[in-house]
Amino acid sequence: MTYGAETCTLPVDLIHKFKVAQRAMERAILGVSLRDRIQNDEIRRRTKVTDIAQKDKQVEVAVGQSCLS
Repeated sequence: MTYGAETCTLPVDLIHKFKVAQRAMERAILGVSLRDRIQNDEIRRRTKVTDIAQKDKQVEVAVGQSCLS
């Protein structure tokens, strides 16, 4: 999901959209819906996927650049 944005600092609203999309994909992988009322932490534990916001911070620190400046 972050392939094209690995050298850019992402705005907060875009990071939120990535997180929502990631949760939807993880729920689809597990075959659960929002009605099942499973917490995001539990879904992340089951899928063992790194949170997109944490991955963005790791890349941002490693690259040390911003495409918005």
